[in-house]
Amino acid sequence: MRASIIVPVYNAGSYLSRTLPRWLEQSGVGDYEVVLVDNNSSDGGMRGLPAHPRLRTLSQPVQGAYRARNAGVAAARGEALVFTDPDCLAEPTWLAALIAPLGDPAVEIVMGRDRHAGEGRSIRMLSAYDHVKESWTMSQPDGTLYYGHTNNMAVDRACWDAVGPFETAPRGADVVFVRRAVERFGPGAVVYRPEALVHHLEVDTAVKYFRKCRIYGQSYRRYRRVVATRALGWSQRWRVYRMTVDRERLGPLRAAWLLALLVVGVGHYTWGRWVDR
Repeated sequence: MRASIIVPVYNAGSYLSRTLPRWLEQSGVGDYEVVLVDNNSSDGGMRGLPAHPRLRTLSQPVQGAYRARNAGVAAARGEALVFTDPDCLAEPTWLAALIAPLGDPAVEIVMGRDRHAGEGRSIRMLSAYDHVKESWTMSQPDGTLYYGHTNNMAVDRACWDAVGPFETAPRGADVVFVRRAVERFGPGAVVYRPEALVHHLEVDTAVKYFRKCRIYGQSYRRYRRVVATRALGWSQRWRVYRMTVDRERLGPLRAAWLLALLVVGVGHYTWGRWVDR
């Protein structure tokens, strides 16, 4: 299955010097291409890119990451449409792991793991919690819990043709896309593959994590009006927390610290949902 890695680029030159070589040097996979979509950058990061037979560039001057992704799909040649972001550093076998499940006719979307890049204790525990949450959520029969993130997601071309393109909203169009796919094909059409790993370079501290929580709250407020979806309830969050504590073998002090961090994160998420209007 030929793959197209589609990346919207807006003033991301500082990241591309690290992430682009990883996309161009994926192992364990045959024919693929990397499509960079310049979304009206002004930092010069798209100039002077290395010549490479796998690399293609185009532009989408109208601002908006989802507009850029739609333009990338329109130009892409692959049957597997792979989405990531300029600040996501892929592991060498990331692409092979991400597209492999698409060989199953029942699978339409594959979500990979987004690991926060920081090495501090707090951000590592938060990253572990997010991994457990995503693994648990994507195994539930309740499709209204499912969501997406276009920094690490593969989509079968036929699925895109059925439920795409992305809405051109500022945020949350990836969740809307996944929910529409679930409504059409069922929860089993979406799978989570943590071995398809990227390191999210932008999120390297707990403070930046909390900022993302607020943004996710803003997104949720919008996309819940478009598709049937819901956030995890308190009992479900507690279950995921306990699973994380057990999996990471956290002692009482670290478990309490993780719980405190999660409470702050929920506070920022709620702030985004109800305060930023």
